[in-house]
Amino acid sequence: YGFGDANRYTYYAKSEKIRQVFLSKVRNQNGLTREEFHAMPAKDLVALINDPVLAKFAIEPSKYSLEQTVAVVKRIKAWGRT
Repeated sequence: YGFGDANRYTYYAKSEKIRQVFLSKVRNQNGLTREEFHAMPAKDLVALINDPVLAKFAIEPSKYSLEQTVAVVKRIKAWGRT
């Protein structure tokens, strides 16, 4: 998706929802139950994610511009494929 698509897809404005979906992806790819995942310390979560940009996105909620959110979504889509 190009940056122009951010205007068409209001999904990109919902960074909290994107964060929840990403954390579910991390949990599922590592075979963790919800209980195990929620009990996990932040440093272990950062180690599982193994990407400084996505780790910051997952742990530190903040406001993101549409362009930043699009970039994060692209990174999330590529994450876990390697």
